[in-house]
Amino acid sequence: MDPAESRIYLHEQFAENGDYRWRVSLRDAVLQHAPTCSPDELIAVLDSALHQGLLRVNQLDSLLAALPRRVRPATGDLDAKSMSGTESHIRVALRRANSGGECNTLSSVGCCRWADRGRH
Repeated sequence: MDPAESRIYLHEQFAENGDYRWRVSLRDAVLQHAPTCSPDELIAVLDSALHQGLLRVNQLDSLLAALPRRVRPATGDLDAKSMSGTESHIRVALRRANSGGECNTLSSVGCCRWADRGRH
């Protein structure tokens, strides 16, 4: 285990009594979830937290350093513009299929309109 990685144990994080027993910070929630998920799932989680403004870019370095190495994404794998977990998964899969090539996300797509304006 890398000394910089965090390990969170239930008896240390959750008090036996009190109304805060199951409440944790976003950082702790991500650190608790990370060992149970795949790298792609963690990218979707972090994309969502960034997109919703719950996690700031300046908080990423310390959070990423604390994650287990097997699921730790590179900052370049993250995209705060991703508006859903499905979008994050597809972006990651397309980048992987394209050997790390560029995969742009759309900022928004209007209801019932083609994303590609050239198609009718």
